Order: sequence, then structure tokens, then C-alpha cells
Amino acid sequence: MTHQWAGYGTNRNNRDDPTSTRINLGFSARRIPGSAADFNLSTTRTDRGEDSYDALWASLGYSFGSRVYVSFEYQDALSVYHLNRNDGEIIEIRPNSNVFSVTSNINLGRKFSLLLELELLDHSDFEEHRFMTRLIFRF
Repeated sequence: MTHQWAGYGTNRNNRDDPTSTRINLGFSARRIPGSAADFNLSTTRTDRGEDSYDALWASLGYSFGSRVYVSFEYQDALSVYHLNRNDGEIIEIRPNSNVFSVTSNINLGRKFSLLLELELLDHSDFEEHRFMTRLIFRF
């Protein structure tokens, strides 16, 4: 099953920022015929006057039976949320970042799932490597 989408919107990230416009185009294919793979691709153009940028997000996922799902993701823009006592909340946009991640969701039974994520973030100012895990309990 495939889906395509397009969108247009206006917003501002921070209270004092000028209004920006966004155009988004995307494509999604679930359960690609003949496989257990999913593919998603989305691109966004954000126009903020002198501070305009494009952002790309892509993911490829695969089901290994009914218990394990693994996905590989890439994005080339990043938003960073800062909580500052003096200024309140600030959202900082970092285009030209590269984020690579591998995520697996393992169903351990009807009530439990284990989520594992490995992420590499590369930006001109810094580089981060993260490993996150969650145990999910369903009521």
C-alpha cells in the first residue's frame, strides 16, 4: 500500500521569530509487494527569509516475523529544544546536520516490548553517539 502527501503551512518556532512557511512532500510504501519492508521519504522546504533550508527524512524498515521490526533512518536537518530560565523555551534549527539511526522493536509477548535505538548525530559544531533502550509494558 502506498501513500503520497503534500502540505503547506505557516508557523513560528519561537515567540519572537518571524512567521515561516513550509512546503512538505512525501511518499510512503507499506509492506512493499513480495517483502516485509516499509519505505518512507519526506522532504520539506522551510522559507524563513534569509534563513531558509531544505530537510530530508528517509526510513527503511523490515519485519522479521511477527516479533521483530528493524528500521534504518536518515535525516539531514535537526531541531534542538533548549529550556532556558531567562529566555524560556527556545527551538534552535540546525540544517546541514546528519542523523543516522537504527531502531529495533522486539515483542517479548502480549504485554512487553523492548525498544533499542542506536543514533549517530553529526553537525559542524558537535558529534553525538547515543544508545537508548526502553522496556514497554501494555495494560
